[in-house]
Amino acid sequence: MFTPWEEPTDVFYMFRANYAPKKTEPMVYIVSHTWPSRWNQPGIKDSVVVYSNCDEVELFNDVDGQSLGKQKRGVIGTHFQWNKPNIKYNVLYAVGYVDGKVVAKDQIVLNSLPKSPNFERLIEATNVLAAQKNYHYLYRLNCGGPTYQDHLGNQWLADQQLSANYNHYGSTSWTSEFPGVPAFFASQRRTFSPIGGSADWKLFQSFRYGRDQLKFSFPVPKDGEYLVELYFIEPWLGIGGGMNAEKMRIFDVAINDKTVLKDLDIWKEVGANRLLKKTVKAYSKAGQLVVSFPQVKVGQAIISAIAIASLDHIKVPQDQSNSIVNIQPSNDYKLNSWMDIGDKQFTDSPETFTALPSNLYGAEYIQVNKNIKQLTFSVNTEADVFVGFSAGGQQPVSMEDTKMQIENSAGEKTNIYRKRFKANEKVVLDGRIVALAVASPSELEPAYDLKTVTSYKATDAKLMGQSIVRQDLMDKPRVIFKENVGGILEWSIGVGVADTYSLTIKYHNPIAQPLKAKIEFFSADGTLMRTEQAEFAPTKAGKWNYLNTSTGSMINAGSYKVRLTAIEAKGLTVDALDVQ
Repeated sequence: MFTPWEEPTDVFYMFRANYAPKKTEPMVYIVSHTWPSRWNQPGIKDSVVVYSNCDEVELFNDVDGQSLGKQKRGVIGTHFQWNKPNIKYNVLYAVGYVDGKVVAKDQIVLNSLPKSPNFERLIEATNVLAAQKNYHYLYRLNCGGPTYQDHLGNQWLADQQLSANYNHYGSTSWTSEFPGVPAFFASQRRTFSPIGGSADWKLFQSFRYGRDQLKFSFPVPKDGEYLVELYFIEPWLGIGGGMNAEKMRIFDVAINDKTVLKDLDIWKEVGANRLLKKTVKAYSKAGQLVVSFPQVKVGQAIISAIAIASLDHIKVPQDQSNSIVNIQPSNDYKLNSWMDIGDKQFTDSPETFTALPSNLYGAEYIQVNKNIKQLTFSVNTEADVFVGFSAGGQQPVSMEDTKMQIENSAGEKTNIYRKRFKANEKVVLDGRIVALAVASPSELEPAYDLKTVTSYKATDAKLMGQSIVRQDLMDKPRVIFKENVGGILEWSIGVGVADTYSLTIKYHNPIAQPLKAKIEFFSADGTLMRTEQAEFAPTKAGKWNYLNTSTGSMINAGSYKVRLTAIEAKGLTVDALDVQ
């Protein structure tokens, strides 16, 4: 749900680290802020990479505690890398030094790992969300995110698409002019960075962005003066220092077409990933308050939350939900919105989602308990229902195999099936359900079997090591691992659109037991984005087998590398890698 040019990439930070003026723009950036679910448990990891133009960088596995060592800067074009670090906690914290003085800091909070001893030092407790004296709040909206209860007990509504029912609140963006495109496509994102100035990170980590077509509409009982609180963060520009991001994002904010904030520059006022609150007064018009962004001078407008209050004792309807799902309350499940990695998979177990198919981000989902065996609900509009069943279950009758999987923090993978239901149609699911999401039909993506498959021959890939060779098998040249270890096969691939891609390796294993190898997926700059150990099952004589995996999460258009490293691979023959 993003435009590739909106968020600075790791390649961008590497360029800054290597070529930005060292003395005037110190910076440090841990790769990568968009990968918080990289590890499911503590232990020795492959590596951690930091881009910086400082003399030295020290990496911590806590806030100024559990140092993983300090490294000196090398030649131009290098980066700082900690190999085989012992990662115990959920914080990576980098400190950059110039002439022995601290000049830049960066931090990442990871999912699924134990909380670091000094974690609370990252949290700033403030009264920024306290209600204004004598005011009564009609709305609190989490822009681009789910329902949320803040530390003061205030309830924030989930962002939802504006519907034909103008008695309901809702938002709209450029997609309203394109039927079949997901409502929040290329206008919603979230960051995983800590948010300065508030203890309620999750509320402000999600946000909406856009230009003049991005609007938020709130029905109010009567016309008059209202207090409007607007909350912003700068999630991308200036992370880790090294950049004067002033005037790189400038926009106006209007309420009912009257400009209330002019030339807003979030970074200039508070910097990156720090909360900025603006409070204004506005008058309703025809029973509506509409927040919009009529002038965007540079970049795109961006907003994290909106609250509306009145001095009068007036109320709005309690239930204004435009939910797709109609389900009876139960202790066996819970209806949620805005499905995302880091969310709990079950109501009664701690596992969280670590990888999702791209079209399930932001979907409504039903969080079930682990023992549920049947579930019944209906859909209020035409909708696609995506279901994953417990391991060992067979493909449900009449449901399409999407060829996609979800993964959780326990390392479990679940195949996802789909079926489209008409408005008001009942959905009855039997079996041990472990994942269930519901989304409006999208015409943005073609059916899976219509997507282009690009095949990369193993003989055209890069071979590294003495124990891997090109050799004929079944009358054609292939690549064969001659020893158990020491051989590496590396493909360079390119993808044209942002999506999750399947990776299928065509291979032959002539021996009676499985062969083993490590599969790694890298971005063009060498950032490790995914790793797994794969087993290649025995193959019948003269036949081929196929090992299926994926990129794990949505990737941008661009160049990547897929690396196959031998572990116990003697005799394994590889023909090709298919990318779809």
